[in-house]
Amino acid sequence: MKKNIILVGLGPHSKRIYMNYFKKHNIQPKILIDLKSNEEYAKKYLIENGFDDTLVWTLEDKYRDYEELPEKKYKELKNICDKFEITHIISSTEPKAHNMYLKFALENNINILSD
Repeated sequence: MKKNIILVGLGPHSKRIYMNYFKKHNIQPKILIDLKSNEEYAKKYLIENGFDDTLVWTLEDKYRDYEELPEKKYKELKNICDKFEITHIISSTEPKAHNMYLKFALENNINILSD
């Protein structure tokens, strides 16, 4: 079964657990979601760690604690998920941000691990 993964959040826990796992098992996440303020750092980290093909998709910082994705961003993410045939989402964000990704994944029949 093909697994196309989105990783949400590139904090210390995510790098230590998920990115190391991906490296060890030669897994290339299709998309990394992070806050707009972390975009340049995320792109640099991915390139430096051999994840050149991972797309960085950002959410404006003002939405960080929203219960659900704003409609425009929801549609944008839905289109990206369809294009990349996303099957799994790993949400490795602060707990306040989990709901928007849980709701999105459940509404779009995408497996989700919320950490």
